[in-house]
Parts: sequence; structure tokens; C-alpha cells
Amino acid sequence: MQTNPAYDIRQEFGADYTPEVKQKLDFSNAENPLGCSPAAAGAIRQYAGIVHHYPALYGDRLAEALRDLHTATLPGFDILCTAGAGAGILLCVQAFIAPGGNVVLPELTFPLAVCGATIMGGAGRKVAVGNDLRLDLEALAKACDSATGMIFLCNPNNPTGEVIPPERIVDLCARVDVPVVVSEANADYAGISLLDLPALPRNLVMIRSFSKIYGLAGMRVGYIAAHGDVMRRLRQACCPFTVGVLAEQAALAALADTDHLRRSRAMMDRQRDLVTRGLKDMGLDVFPSQSNTVFFRAPQSFGSASEFAALLHALGCSVVDGGHFCERARHHVRITPRTERENVDFLNLVQEIAS
Repeated sequence: MQTNPAYDIRQEFGADYTPEVKQKLDFSNAENPLGCSPAAAGAIRQYAGIVHHYPALYGDRLAEALRDLHTATLPGFDILCTAGAGAGILLCVQAFIAPGGNVVLPELTFPLAVCGATIMGGAGRKVAVGNDLRLDLEALAKACDSATGMIFLCNPNNPTGEVIPPERIVDLCARVDVPVVVSEANADYAGISLLDLPALPRNLVMIRSFSKIYGLAGMRVGYIAAHGDVMRRLRQACCPFTVGVLAEQAALAALADTDHLRRSRAMMDRQRDLVTRGLKDMGLDVFPSQSNTVFFRAPQSFGSASEFAALLHALGCSVVDGGHFCERARHHVRITPRTERENVDFLNLVQEIAS
């Protein structure tokens, strides 16, 4: 019997991706609580009448706007638009991983690169994190062998929210001779990006998204920034029509609305602090995050995070079980803070079931 992929994803990671099945308190998806920019919403309405037309082959107008924003100070780098950061990750795997090859990545990070490597006849080579759950870049470099096609990591890391100083990632690039692919899907919340550096290594590939702070998760639009040598390999593996008409116009409008970006970042800073303080006041261990996620250890009265998450789910609240990422995180839970009212309700719910 053929399985339903959406159902498998929900079972695997505990996230409700289908709008009609979302819980009353949905803390499992890293979505912007403020929604998308009003300008982006206006662009979607304005261009709704031309959806019967094919889009530009590679999100051409958006790519040009992003080149103007980023690559003027990064000689040799170029932009390729994709259907979200996820499509960018899979494209990198398709371009860099050969049958029998491997992608090196931390065991505690977004796992899509492993899925892609498996599809390509390769595998994921997961590098263990320590008891502090922090990433070890030196261990990533040492794990590479002759079959390694790329290194993958998220900055900020998903699920923990740890931010790696960009200079350390540049140092990692200098130690290996394979592409180092960095997903910066949540970087706008941390206010830090590799693209802010004055010079970048030729083997560095950055993936960014309009799904998070820009609030366009349902539009599926993102982009890759890479040096021309690497970009040629990516373009050879890329199908045309990477970004839809509405997605491109919404992203262009969102990119120009810097006020919405500032409001979204300020709100997340406040709400992340509120949730972190509330959980710590209950005696729970909270991983220090600079992102739009909060990763914390479930109350000790529960044998595992899966038990804790299951009870929350039964009470109308969805979270992500850290054990789905790796065994070492089996007692941890990932949430994305929402509005203040929702966050207070969540804290009250945790306090109630933990007492």
C-alpha cells in the first residue's frame, strides 16, 4: 500500500503542515506570527489574474534584485532562486552527491540533506554533538573522506537556535575541498549572515528562505548564493520554472518592506525571551537561542520528550520532539514562539501538566 508522504512527515517530526489539521496552539512550525508583509499580500492580489501565465524560468526579476542586494560586494558570486530553502538543499545534494557518496552533517540539525542523499544513492554521515548539544565544526571537517560530496549545516542551527560565528564557517571552508552548504533560513531573526562578510570562500554555498521572517512559507520561494564555479554545477542540475508568478511578486514586495522585517524581528526577540524566562522559571533547561526557535528539555516527570509532546498534542498543542532529530536530543522539545497571548497559554499549559 502506498503511504501518504504528508502523513509520514507529520509522524516523523511532529509538525502539522496541512492547514486544516493545525492544532489550536501550533508551536511546531517556524512561521512568522505576524504573517507576511502587507505589501506582499497586496502583490499576491494584484497579480492573481496572471497565474495562467508561466513564470520566468528562474525567478529572473527576483534574482536580479537579490544580486543588487548581495553580490555587488561579493565578486564572482551569483544568485539562483528556488522553490523554498528545501528545494535549494535538495538541488545541492543532486549536484554534489554521487551514488555511493555521502553528505557530512551534524546529527542534530535539519535532516533534509540526508533524505536527498538517499534518493541520489548516497547517505548521510552524521557527526555526533556533545552533551551540550553544540555543533563541532572541527569534527565535521575530520568526518570528510574521498566519498564526501558536501558538508551541510544550518546557521542558526535548527532545532537549537545556536548561531555559529560566520568567521568559523569560513575557517571550515578553508579546511575542506568540498562545498560547504549553509542554510540561513532563519538567519534574519539572528541578524547575522555570511553574506555580510567582505569576502567569501569559493566553496561556500548559502541557502536562504522567504518562508520564515518574510512570512511566505505557503509561497515556496528561496534562493542560493554561490560562487560562479559552483553555481555552474547547480544550474546544470536545476529544472526551469523554479519560482511561481505569485511567489516571485510576493517576494519582491516583501524584500522592499524593511519595516515589516524590523517589526517581525523585534516581536520574535520579545516573545523568545518571554518563553525562555517562563520555562526557566519552571526549572526547565533551555538552550540559548538567537533564532525563532526555543529548544528545551521536557519536564523530568516525563520519561521522554515524545511522551510530553503526545500529551500536549492531546490537549490541542503541537510541538516538535527533539528525539526525531537524534537520540541525544530525545528529552528535548522544539517550539517556535507565537503571539504573546498564545505564548502565555502555552506556558500555563506546560506549568499545569508538569506540576
